[in-house]
Amino acid sequence: MNLREPELSEALSPRRLEGAVCQALAEDGDLAEMEFHGGMLECLRGTRLEFSRCRFENIRFSPCEIGQWFFTDCVFSHCDFSNFLLENACFSRARLEDCRLLGASLDHCVLRHVLFSDCSMSYLALGQCKLQWVEFQDCEMRRLALTAVTFKDVAFSRCDLTQCEITNTSLKGLDLRSCSLSGMAVVPECLRGAVVTPLQAVELAGLLGLIIRPEDAK
Repeated sequence: MNLREPELSEALSPRRLEGAVCQALAEDGDLAEMEFHGGMLECLRGTRLEFSRCRFENIRFSPCEIGQWFFTDCVFSHCDFSNFLLENACFSRARLEDCRLLGASLDHCVLRHVLFSDCSMSYLALGQCKLQWVEFQDCEMRRLALTAVTFKDVAFSRCDLTQCEITNTSLKGLDLRSCSLSGMAVVPECLRGAVVTPLQAVELAGLLGLIIRPEDAK
């Protein structure tokens, strides 16, 4: 997959995230070519904001609900979005490395050219999202909830999808052979066209109501 990498300047302006966000909201402006290290972003509601060519490191996004945020050419490293409601957000040319999104919501989001690497994403909710050119590498995604998600050129590599719940989402064309699929809750129609190993196929056969026995078994 040819993901487009974030385009960041080598000279970014260091700022405190909370102060920069408050100033941008007060001036109805956007944030560009900045780097944010450490700290916490407190609860904000009903806000619209755009970040471009920014780097975030060790940022804690406190659990809250925000308005529509746009992230273009952004990199997130060791950030914590646990229980954060990032609904209606848009990520374009973004990379998330070793981040936590436990119990977070990305409902109604658009993700294009996004890489998730070594992220903890258990109980993440993805509802009515559009994912185009997105890759998940070595991510823990237990009990992931996918509802009416549209995939285009999406890849899962070595991800833990144990007990994930999938509804109204086609997995056609997705190669899941390197992933753990134990205990998936998914209707057969969603699985049609997915690429799995023979062992995974035997495990998923239970979703069809099949009872698998050796030929000589009674």
